[in-house]
Amino acid sequence: MTNMKGTVIRAAAMMAALLLFAQVWSFSRPIHRWSNGWQSSADNVQVDQIGNNVVDIDCSDRERRIQIFETHKNHTYLTEADLQFAARDAAICEPPAGLERVAFMFLVRGDLAHERLWERFFKGKEDRYSIYVHATPGFEYPEGSFFRGRQIPSKTVARFSSNLVDALRRLIAYALLDVDSPNSWFVLLCDASIPVRSFDFVYSYLTKSKLSFVESFHPSKAYHSWETLPEFPMQDLRKGEFWMALNRKHAGMVVAESTFYFKFRSQCNFWCIPDEQYIQTLLVAKDGRGIANRSVMYVDWAHAHISSPFNHDAAHITPELIQKIQSRKVDTDGARHDTAADNSTVSCVYNDLPQSECFLFARKFSSGAAQALQSLPASVLGY
Repeated sequence: MTNMKGTVIRAAAMMAALLLFAQVWSFSRPIHRWSNGWQSSADNVQVDQIGNNVVDIDCSDRERRIQIFETHKNHTYLTEADLQFAARDAAICEPPAGLERVAFMFLVRGDLAHERLWERFFKGKEDRYSIYVHATPGFEYPEGSFFRGRQIPSKTVARFSSNLVDALRRLIAYALLDVDSPNSWFVLLCDASIPVRSFDFVYSYLTKSKLSFVESFHPSKAYHSWETLPEFPMQDLRKGEFWMALNRKHAGMVVAESTFYFKFRSQCNFWCIPDEQYIQTLLVAKDGRGIANRSVMYVDWAHAHISSPFNHDAAHITPELIQKIQSRKVDTDGARHDTAADNSTVSCVYNDLPQSECFLFARKFSSGAAQALQSLPASVLGY
């Protein structure tokens, strides 16, 4: 009898402990899921629900999102979990009132050599854009800089690593949470990027598009050297340029997802590049019909190279170069032609119309090209 009583007591204690653990886990679940990779069967449903705009979120709790945004805006981290889950909620709820904006998100080291060109591009359009800059930790733009006051709290990033993806997700989260900016599109740019169209052209092109612009293609066999199961089959693996333009729905999907994210972070190593494959694979798997499978960022991979595209310097800057990029209606020398299983030429389709204008931006342009670019007239650049 004593043994039986002891067994019952131990079983009751174990049950109580399990119930307590379940309660604690339910309260801390967002932090666990984003901080150490715990998964749940809700992960994939969560992304699908964001796509269909049916998640059970209290959209009236705007004050919570404002508090989190203001805390992070002041360069004070709570946790990445708080930031990203609040951003997920913001993506599902109605954006702030006002004329929709395009969020230009700059992932840079520090100074932007083409700052004056961007300032020229944005001039007079303040009600239709927002700017967010993720620079090297500790870097601050000086007084008088066009980008001063536009930085978000940053962390160190390295090429070919998952922390590039983290930086993009952080930029998107801030842009989604910004209570002063009804951002509907989210464009990722780097310090070697320039605009090759007028602001009005870019704004109309993006805000009227039915699809997000994410280059996503089947990579060559060399990239099939890691195990993607059970999260997704190898035939679903994709690759493409990191520099993309996302609508609000897809921006929310990117910050909310965890299953694919942790798979890439833990196992995408040899012959795998997280920033060129994670989002490209995720969006094809979750909403393949919602992306254009091409970029609006021109880049030249046709020249001899090791791991970087052609870098334009001052000697290459001519009106003819810009006009050539502007007139392109097929992609003949982008990343697809460098690493795709099928590198055939692709027509640029825009809202179901083939042979449409492909590019709004271009890279890479060196710091030495800055003055030559600024010397180009508005009749060439469009601004």
